[in-house]
Amino acid sequence: MSQQSLERLSVYDPEFTNHRVLDVSQLTVSWAISEVGRLQATAPSPKVLEATDAAPSILGRWIVYNHPTGGYWSGYVEDANANLETGVTTLSCVSLVNLLQYRRTPIKAQEQQMSAGGLVMQAIRDSAQDDQIWLSQVSVDDSETLLSYQSDGDSVLDVMDSLVNESGEEWLASVNSDGTQILQWRQRVGKPTVVAQFAEGVGVLGGTVQQSISRLINDLLAVSENDQYTGITDTLVTDRVSILAYGRRQQTRRYLSITSPASLRSASTRDLATSAAPTKLITLQIPHLDSRLDVVREGSRVAVSLASVNGLFRCRVIGRSYVMNNGTCTLLLETESEYDHPSLYLIGAGSATTGGL
Repeated sequence: MSQQSLERLSVYDPEFTNHRVLDVSQLTVSWAISEVGRLQATAPSPKVLEATDAAPSILGRWIVYNHPTGGYWSGYVEDANANLETGVTTLSCVSLVNLLQYRRTPIKAQEQQMSAGGLVMQAIRDSAQDDQIWLSQVSVDDSETLLSYQSDGDSVLDVMDSLVNESGEEWLASVNSDGTQILQWRQRVGKPTVVAQFAEGVGVLGGTVQQSISRLINDLLAVSENDQYTGITDTLVTDRVSILAYGRRQQTRRYLSITSPASLRSASTRDLATSAAPTKLITLQIPHLDSRLDVVREGSRVAVSLASVNGLFRCRVIGRSYVMNNGTCTLLLETESEYDHPSLYLIGAGSATTGGL
């Protein structure tokens, strides 16, 4: 490993106390919607011991990293592996939201009925009864779909993951430049405005387009499987356009937490909207200092022109990863629409025009 310091981490004891710095190499860092972000880096073992300071170990130390275009990442050291031959320690870190995996909800005999966002907020409040939680700001969307949930001592993060699957809604953890820790629960993370454009061969180093109908469903029978609400009428929703294009593909989907016929129809209609079309995921590799990345975050909409597949796509960013060893950022995109006769094409690598989309 080169001993040249490529990146700098801020190291703290929990709750952001006792600040010190650690210079690292071979850093990779990632952000994603409804997932725990990760950071990995290497440093000379003596420097890691120095950054440990008076703490019993580098493990559990809180980390803040700031990338010029990627923004701020905050987490804690989960693993530290020292190589005795090379004298180098590899630090593996997870974002601070992972601490919700270790916050327990109380055991309650009675089910709670409210929106998914309301249930998440209640779980966080309940878990903070023993001591204050580190989150500075929690914001939730209230949807019309009502769910039921019986708290059984589950971790807050497990509750969130369960509600993501049940509701189709999303969460995103982030940190501001002033250290404010933010957790958002949204029906759909991000704003509809296209913030940047990318074109194959114009500031794009490489990428992939993955298309599949393996999970395509266009005839969905929704059933409530909550014991308390077994009398709810089953709901059938179909997509005629998809059936004509790909043939009828049926599935019965059971919803454990649905509490009303209206909520069952709302949930099944939402799920059919995303499952009746082929999945199309795009990855793009961009130079990590590309100025367009300044405004690209999870949930951002971008336009992507790909000559290889003869298409212009409107996409939503669902994840980003930076690999500083080769100076690249990889964007993970899900396509929201495709334009057969696009009125907008890229003018240049720095274009951020949104007209026509």
